[in-house]
Amino acid sequence: MQEVYIIWLRGDSLKKKTWANNYLEFDPELVGKEYLSCVPKLTL
Repeated sequence: MQEVYIIWLRGDSLKKKTWANNYLEFDPELVGKEYLSCVPKLTL
């Protein structure tokens, strides 16, 4: 998963990152799909 998505999900500030632009816009659906692809499936 991309580091910037993890930072955004945790609610960390992006202002401290030198590689981040002044404003980054995220698509919540795209972030959600990538997150779910990285989480292992649970079988109960």
